[in-house]
Parts: sequence; structure tokens; C-alpha cells
Amino acid sequence: MATLQSVKVVNLGSQVEPGSEVTEITPTRFVHSSKVGGLPHQQVDVAIDAADFKRLAALVESADLIRTLGVDTGVHGLCRHLGYEITIVRNNVPYNFSIPGGQTCIGSNAAFKELMGLYVDLKSKYAPVTPL
Repeated sequence: MATLQSVKVVNLGSQVEPGSEVTEITPTRFVHSSKVGGLPHQQVDVAIDAADFKRLAALVESADLIRTLGVDTGVHGLCRHLGYEITIVRNNVPYNFSIPGGQTCIGSNAAFKELMGLYVDLKSKYAPVTPL
């Protein structure tokens, strides 16, 4: 059986709001850092509930993210987002995906939408937005 070791999400930001975020989720930690306008904005390194990591692992398996995450839908919207770089590590093997900005606003594949939904939930729980 495949074992999920980590998921790393790099949000490259947008043309409208320059900034970036890096989030790495492991079985024991939720680590998040963000920059706005090139300046550090948020740093979070906290323990993650085992149930939340299990939800992430179940999504990786049920949506077969290793096979489906990087599939180009062929639909590219006018979007000012710069995209995402996502790394999933299973059984000591990293799988790297690049999701272009034009597929983040509309036209994204179902696996990406599912992952982003859970990612937003976890980020809201473990790294709530702090005012500038």
C-alpha cells in the first residue's frame, strides 16, 4: 500500500497581488510561510491533527492525484494568477506538478479542485490569515 509522506504546495501568487506562499504538510507538521510584496508576512509551524493528515492521504489515493493532478484540461482562462507548483511524496518518491495560472481560475481539473478545497480548509485551520 502506498504511503503519503508529504504534500508541498507553492502558490506563485498573482500579477495583481505580488506575493507567494509555501505550505508543506507532513504526518506531524503543517508548515506555512508567505510573502507579500517580497516581505515576510506569515510564518506558521504547528502540529497537525492525525485525522487531517489522513483526510489528505485519502484524497491523494481516492482522486489518484499522482496520475490526474497534472492533466491539462485544455481550457485556459484569462487569469492573472501565476500558478502552483505541487510536490507529493509517496514511498520516498517525489511527484512534481506545475499547474499554470490559466488553469487555476477556470478550467482546472477535478483533482486540482479537490486538492485546493482541502488545502484551503487546512490552511484556514492551521494558518488563519493575519492582517498586514
